[in-house]
This record gives sequence, C-alpha cells and structure tokens, in this order.
Amino acid sequence: MILYLLFYINLELTYRQDLKGNIWPCPVCFSFSSNLIFAGLPDGRIKIWDTSSLKEIKTYPAHKGRVTALLPAPQENYLISAGDDGYIKIWEIDIAKEYKTLPGADWETDLALSPDGGYLVSEGVNKILNIWRTDDWSMLKTLKVNQRPNSLAFSPNGEYFAIGGIDGEITIFDVSIWQVIKVLNAHGSSVSALSFSPKNDWLASGGRDGIVKLWDIKNWSEIKSLDFSSNITDIRFHPNGKYLFIANEQAPCLFDIPRLLLSGRLLKAFGKNAIKVIRIDDWSVTSEVGLKGSPTSLSVSPDGRYLIANAGKENRCNIAFFKIEIGKEER
Repeated sequence: MILYLLFYINLELTYRQDLKGNIWPCPVCFSFSSNLIFAGLPDGRIKIWDTSSLKEIKTYPAHKGRVTALLPAPQENYLISAGDDGYIKIWEIDIAKEYKTLPGADWETDLALSPDGGYLVSEGVNKILNIWRTDDWSMLKTLKVNQRPNSLAFSPNGEYFAIGGIDGEITIFDVSIWQVIKVLNAHGSSVSALSFSPKNDWLASGGRDGIVKLWDIKNWSEIKSLDFSSNITDIRFHPNGKYLFIANEQAPCLFDIPRLLLSGRLLKAFGKNAIKVIRIDDWSVTSEVGLKGSPTSLSVSPDGRYLIANAGKENRCNIAFFKIEIGKEER
C-alpha cells in the first residue's frame, strides 16, 4: 500500500469587527512585514490594527468619499490609498500624515504595485491606466485600454501585468515595453479577481460567472477550471504556492440570473457566503468558512500566517481575521 502525504489548511477565526453604519466593500491589506493590518472604510477613513494583538492602533481621515484600494508602499512605514474622490495618496503610517497626493481619474477603483516596488498602476472607470514611478512619484505612462478594467495583477518576477475586464477578457502586458502580448477569452462575465502564483508559473482568474480558472504562464493556455456557480469576488494564492483562497458570494446579481438560467446553473448559484481553500495538487476544497455577508476582498499576510476577509450585509462592513494553520494527512 502506498501512502500519500497531503497538506491541508484550516482557517481559525481569531477576531471579527462589525463596522456599523459603513456600507461595504472595504479594501484590506497587510504591511510588507505582516505586522500591521489596514482597512479602507466607505466613509473615507483608514483603520490600522496590530497583527499579533489585533488591537486597533489608529483611525484617520484619508479621502472625501469611499476608500477604494489600499497597498503597502515600497518605502517602509508608508501606505498607498485610492478613493472615489479621484485621488491617490501616500501616507506616513506612524504619524498618519499625508506625504504625497497624486491626481487620478474621476474615480480611482484599484491599485497594483510591481514586485520590486518600482511601479504603481492606478485604474479608473474611464478605461485609463496610469503608471507611476515610486522613486519620485512621477507619471511614467498612461495606457488607454479597450475594456473597463475590473482587476489588476503583476507577476512575481515583474515580467507581466494582467488586467481583468468587465467583458470577461484578460489582457496581458509585457512590462518591459508596456505592450499587449496576449488577450485571453477567460470568462462569460466580468473578471472579478486575478492572482499570480508565487513561483511565477500560473495565473488564477475568477469571474462573476462563478468559475475559477488556472492559466499556464509559459503559453497562456487554460489548464484547469472549477465551477462554483455564484460570483467569485476575490482570489489569492498562499505565499507557498500550494493553496488558493477563494471568496465566493452567496447569490448571483439580477443581471446574471438569465445567463445562469439558460446554462442550468441557477439553483447551484445559491449557497452560503464563504471562503474556500483549494489545494493545488489535487484541486480539492480542503477548508471552507462562512462569512457574515457577501465577501468582497481578501488579503494573505506575506509571511503566510494570517488572512483577512471583508464582507458586507445591510449597510455594514464586517472584517474577519483568520489564523492560517497548515496540517498534514496520509492517504
């Protein structure tokens, strides 16, 4: 008899904060050192927690309107935020002071930072991508794209940049020349999430069609597809590259119902709001935890020990903190 040693992940809920009066979604992220947790609130404030104690450190006003995206800056002790007031801001975390303000679009919706920290890409609703140098925060280039971007991701080696569009396509750029090298017909609806594997071999995509796909970066071919029926709102690889975290919404939006009805997948699309953990080796669901409301964003700490999830329900933003425990089993 041959025994196979397989690893699995458990998510232990360690803390949950219900931010009453806030309308979700709230972007969440960790600092590069994993010791701080950040959340951007719909009322324009940024909230910071200590990761080890989960004690709130500070809350400060950041934008006139909703905070739409957060990223740790390449400079230690700095944070980057974007808001629907059209501005991108760089903050000194210790003193909650605005260090730099960058002009964006009428409504900045997402941010992406290159792995070496050299470039920041900002996305608006006007099919424009702005590329910034982070050494002096000057603009390098402006790109006009054919579709409204809905998700952004750099490959870990910084060679590729991917855009997921509302038309279901994924556009791949060569970062050295900022030219399109591949367009993938990926999903039957908007591409809501993108994540490159840490070892630079795969790109994972999730869509409003409820499908998660894995793409081989060598030739951009599809190598795996999993159907969860209802909206995939975010996906993240674990830093070890062996697991994929998936945020799965409970029920489809009204405009998705005709498509699901025609495909015979409508009943399957109604389930529970959850985070699912997929083991890449055999594509099995090794863990699943429910959430209070529809999940909108995930963040895994760079050291791989923690996960934050944001979910919303009835005008409340609920942020859940999980400890990641990796175990093993024999088969």
